[in-house]
Amino acid sequence: MVDRVILPTILRLLPKSLKIGKYHGTRRLLRVQGLKGETHIYFLSGKEPEGWQGQELYGVWLDEFPLCKELLYD
Repeated sequence: MVDRVILPTILRLLPKSLKIGKYHGTRRLLRVQGLKGETHIYFLSGKEPEGWQGQELYGVWLDEFPLCKELLYD
């Protein structure tokens, strides 16, 4: 689903001024280079909120958020 639907949508939404790096499928990580340095975009599941621990997040896109565990919002 990520590779087929979400990633192409994100790539269409990103400004053309950004340099799109490689997408690491195993880690679900997209590297993007901009004027202020490198940014990482992670594609994580809300069903496993433990994977979000320790992340410094500046934005989140939740799809079907009612399916996410309550722990994700804590």
